[in-house]
Parts: sequence; structure tokens; C-alpha cells
Amino acid sequence: MADEPFKHGPDSRPSPETPRSEPEILPPTRPGSPLGDEGPGAGDRAWSSYGFQRIEMRRISPLRLFIWALIALSLLVLIAGTMLIALPIIAGLAALSFGAAWLRRVLRR
Repeated sequence: MADEPFKHGPDSRPSPETPRSEPEILPPTRPGSPLGDEGPGAGDRAWSSYGFQRIEMRRISPLRLFIWALIALSLLVLIAGTMLIALPIIAGLAALSFGAAWLRRVLRR
């Protein structure tokens, strides 16, 4: 783009540079490709040194979404219920501890 002179006017931006080479995209079924049926890594579904893996994208059905929401809500209710039960018990133990310390100090005099 250094060869083109800079134009002044309403369209003063230079045109985009065309790439010098195209990236080669290897289909997974091509022989010799990392995830092909033959060669290194054939049948390997785990993460490999190649840095990529096949990912399957599926739509979430409304029933499955409802089930996950129900599980999340039940966990939230379980945690909140545990806290609502545990907090008064902890507060009662703290009050008993302070009361015992005060009573020990009063009776020691």
C-alpha cells in the first residue's frame, strides 16, 4: 500500500490490503489430517497436541432447560435453608459463650 498515493477528499481511507496467501483449511476426513481416520491421532477424541478438538453443538430442549433450572433452584433453596437454620444456631452458641464468660467473671469476684 506504500505504492498508492494518499487521496484527499471524501473517500480518504486507503483500500484494504489483499492477503498474500490463503490459509489452508484441512477437512477432518482428509488423509493425513490430525483428526482423520488414519495417520497420527486417528481415533483420538481427547485433547491432543494439535490444539483443537471436534465440538458438537446441540440445541437445548425446553424440557432439559426446565430440568436444569429446577436443579439449580433446588440447590439454591437447600443452601438458603441451611443458612437459615445454621445462623440462629451459631448466634445461640455465641450468646451462650458470652453468657458463660460473663457468668464466670461475675462468680470469680
